[in-house]
Amino acid sequence: MKSSPNDASHPPRIELYIAKVYVTLAEAAYDADGERVRLTTWAEGVPLTVTYGLFGGELLVSAAGPTTTRYLQGRALIAEYTARWAYPLRDGEGSVRQMVGEGGTIILTRSYR
Repeated sequence: MKSSPNDASHPPRIELYIAKVYVTLAEAAYDADGERVRLTTWAEGVPLTVTYGLFGGELLVSAAGPTTTRYLQGRALIAEYTARWAYPLRDGEGSVRQMVGEGGTIILTRSYR
């Protein structure tokens, strides 16, 4: 595996060496402030590009194919909106353990080891 340099003519790229050929796994693009504005990943040769909208270093929107997610920021993420609003529930370390939907039902659970 190798990563390429990060400059204007060569965006950062992660590649895997398989059968004497480098296969690109991911490529990122950054703005002048060093904020990532685009990330493309490949799975079995099929690319998925996520485009990020930032303001003042805070993520406000991301788009991947037909799906757009909007983020409501405070000191940390307050909520995100894709098709409906979802609110993060954090543990004592600040990691998101669950996401709760508009009606108060748990829609995502994460565990860490």
